[in-house]
Amino acid sequence: RPVSYTTASQVKMTGRVCNYAAVFQLTVTLCALLTFSTYQLSNYYSTVPKLLTIGSSLLNLSNFDTPISSNNVSLINEVNGLMPLSGYLGRNNSSPDPASCPRSDSQASNRLCVPLTLADLNSTCPKPVDFGRLRCGFWLAPPACGAATACVAVIVPYRNRLVNLLLLVQHLHNLLQRQAINHGIFVVEQNDQLPFNRAKLLNIGFKLSQNYHSCDCFVFHDADKLPESLLVDYSCSRSRPRHLIGRLLNLASRKYSPGKMYHNFFGGVVAVTKRQFESVNGNSNLYYGWGREDDELSVRLRIKHWRVAYSDQSAKYVNLKHADDIKVNSMPWPSVSAVRRRMTSDGLNSLKYNLTGVYCHPLFTIFSVQV
Repeated sequence: RPVSYTTASQVKMTGRVCNYAAVFQLTVTLCALLTFSTYQLSNYYSTVPKLLTIGSSLLNLSNFDTPISSNNVSLINEVNGLMPLSGYLGRNNSSPDPASCPRSDSQASNRLCVPLTLADLNSTCPKPVDFGRLRCGFWLAPPACGAATACVAVIVPYRNRLVNLLLLVQHLHNLLQRQAINHGIFVVEQNDQLPFNRAKLLNIGFKLSQNYHSCDCFVFHDADKLPESLLVDYSCSRSRPRHLIGRLLNLASRKYSPGKMYHNFFGGVVAVTKRQFESVNGNSNLYYGWGREDDELSVRLRIKHWRVAYSDQSAKYVNLKHADDIKVNSMPWPSVSAVRRRMTSDGLNSLKYNLTGVYCHPLFTIFSVQV
């Protein structure tokens, strides 16, 4: 067998390659440390439990778990009015400013400033009254303000409506704080290629959010509906599910239409208790595409003898513009007989999904799911 010999020049060359590799590795390590310092992730990890995010279009914009481009960080900070992350997390909230307490009707108009563009968040409309107490979308009324009137979990089904979502969450925090309502906002993002399934996302949000709160009132909230009046009542009734939209403003025509679009309508923004929603086995999971899922929920409630309470015309909302990119589903209109047959086997008790990520953003908690 031939014998392989190593020359002196080969030994020197090998040594140089090893040295270059060591220098390269050291450079990469230093760059990583500098990046880590730039985003001040150590403060984040030490203050908020690390929740993993995976492959979400929304989370990629606002995800501080991994370094992202400075442009994206600046965008999120600018849009949401966030202070630098380390300063936000280190803020002492033990002695709230009296200005953070909800305002009475004598101190503020019942009409709310409704942000219609991202620029409005910083220029025209005020930030949440008590921004410093927000944690993962949760706000608890400070003791100085007295007892809060309720505890509400807001569930927002979401996909590809980033501008609408950012407008909604800051606006909602402003309203709910002024009403002295303990609340949390949960965004359920469908992160797959299947048609949008609003009803299933609401089921998922209803179940997952209960791991983070003890609220008995759930508000199912479309991202394109913004309350225009402080008189909108974000609370639940133990005796009746509630439809919250009294009148809806169309921005194109500048005209209001009834919030109750037709007989037994139960869509847009609704409030139910845990008992009410569980008694009908939640939503059907079968509605892929736009429409009719809320009509089935209305039928389910009637079957179980829940009468919906509709808001009066003082509960005004604005309907934000967005692209009509969700296909109409092919499900037939939900008849009482068809719904009665399937409601015990289709809903919360048959819910299947893949949770791909959970993210704690100051303004909301995000569940990224595949349905």
